[in-house]
Amino acid sequence: METEDKKEVKKSSKILKLIFFIIIIICLCSAIYFFINKYILEPQNSNLNSSNSATQNLFSIEKIYLYSSASSTNNNTSNSSWNLNVHQFTDIAIYLGINNIIKEVNTSSNETVAITENNDSYTIKQLYIDNIKFNNFELGRPNLYFKSTKDFGIFSMIEENRINDRLDYELYNDSQDIDFTKPQNTTSLSIPLTLSFINSNIKENYVITDYSEPLVYDGSLLKRCKIPLYSLEGSLSFNINIINNLDEHFCETITLDIPLRDEQSSIYDGSYTKIYEAEDIPSVS
Repeated sequence: METEDKKEVKKSSKILKLIFFIIIIICLCSAIYFFINKYILEPQNSNLNSSNSATQNLFSIEKIYLYSSASSTNNNTSNSSWNLNVHQFTDIAIYLGINNIIKEVNTSSNETVAITENNDSYTIKQLYIDNIKFNNFELGRPNLYFKSTKDFGIFSMIEENRINDRLDYELYNDSQDIDFTKPQNTTSLSIPLTLSFINSNIKENYVITDYSEPLVYDGSLLKRCKIPLYSLEGSLSFNINIINNLDEHFCETITLDIPLRDEQSSIYDGSYTKIYEAEDIPSVS
């Protein structure tokens, strides 16, 4: 006949085995849950974005190229002097990419081929820019313009290209011809978005009577007209919006300081450029 102590030991042993078995079951369930979420559900859910998304799933900004210089309009044709309205401009090229690459593989000829996912989540039905803001400009009249890629780096202030509230792009297939003088792009976003920030009339009716040096229409004009760079510092921000065939809305807000100088050079030298790679792009949200 078993003693009470032996019965208690057996009972405790059974309880411990049951607890151990339950722990094993919980661990297995957790592992299965993690596997399903990580390798099955997550790739599918990565295509789903709300209207408040930061658009990290549909498209990304791969690079921003900025070119700053200056120009002017001549108010008279006098042979004895120049009477100038001076403008500072920064041309902006924004390179976008669609995040539909699943993986990249190397071919037998050592070429890298991207394997992409193609469904309505990765389509582009609408592309537009809005919510344009200018901050902390001391001088001038800042505006943002659409810029033809063919005129990039060349001053042009075309009134019909000024963006008042919103700039809508016409979208075409890659096989169709694009008119680079109009806001058009492809559904694969293969063409950079080109814009021009123009701060016009930062100095008006400035008279130059010294004809010993030729008048050069570039950033050196700012120095010649005695315009300090600190008075031109400021920033602009705007939203890039994309809507896909599922009517999902994606938006990136970009804030850019107008680039004028660094420790080695400045716009006074004629022009000044700055390039932001993807990992360095400031104030993207």
